[in-house]
Amino acid sequence: MTLVVNFIAAHKFSILRVYFQWVNEKQKALMCNSMQMLYYQAPLSAFFVACIIPFFEPVFAAGGIFGTTWSLPAVVCILMQSHFM
Repeated sequence: MTLVVNFIAAHKFSILRVYFQWVNEKQKALMCNSMQMLYYQAPLSAFFVACIIPFFEPVFAAGGIFGTTWSLPAVVCILMQSHFM
């Protein structure tokens, strides 16, 4: 078990390192700072996640994000967090 966990951790670390290197090169190519890069990357990431979620989560089934009735305090908390971010 420990060998498998170590392999997964090393694999994740190497993928993350390649990702950071790619982002750094893209940032230099676009001649922008980190906040401008985040402004560029955040919508792309949200789009990719929105496309992948239905394959792994029961979106419309019971317990899914659209299959649950949301209470007023939960909706207020979500709206407050999204407003202040």
